[in-house]
Amino acid sequence: MRLFAALLLVAGLGAAESPARAVSLERITAAATAAITAGEGAEFGPITVSGPLEVREAGEVTLQAEPLTKAGSGRIPVRVRALVANREVGRILATVPVRVLRTASVLAVPVTKGTVIGLEHLRQDRVEVLPGVTDLLAGPEDAVGRVALRDLSAGTPLRGGFFQLPALIKPGPVTLLFRAEGIELSGTGEAIASGRLGEVVQIRRPDGRVIRAQVVGQALALVNY
Repeated sequence: MRLFAALLLVAGLGAAESPARAVSLERITAAATAAITAGEGAEFGPITVSGPLEVREAGEVTLQAEPLTKAGSGRIPVRVRALVANREVGRILATVPVRVLRTASVLAVPVTKGTVIGLEHLRQDRVEVLPGVTDLLAGPEDAVGRVALRDLSAGTPLRGGFFQLPALIKPGPVTLLFRAEGIELSGTGEAIASGRLGEVVQIRRPDGRVIRAQVVGQALALVNY
């Protein structure tokens, strides 16, 4: 009987399983966040994991993390692998919330549609850059003088799509300019429609001919644009 028990032990049939070692959430968090390229101003929220990461093999455990998306913000999935002697012994999926903050202009007070934005309407604040948003106005100089396209509440980050440049030309008298090398000629005309900086509008000359000219200033249009 003793001989049979010894043979069982040698064959591994009676060997006790190695106790599992749990990798701490702190280590998983450190590995997952270090793998994400989020840029300046990024803030990481508490991560969630698909389950415990347990290792039964003896030896030092190292972690390798790989984001499964190239996004720099939002809820980013990260695969975290546990390695012992460069051999994978476990893996889990971690989800890392990432917010990217930057300093930008926001509304200090509510404004209504058609309001021309002035410094009194603005303040600087740290705002979250949402995925896909690329038209945040960074400074007051980017917002002052623009016209609100809709009603906006206080605290709203200023985006280019919320505003338009004011009309520098309105139906009525305008000055026509012709510029060449060292020469500038001017005349008068009658704008048929409104136009913003850089837009091309139709203008009726004193002789009745309708021409096209580019808006270059307040009631100013360039003929040879």
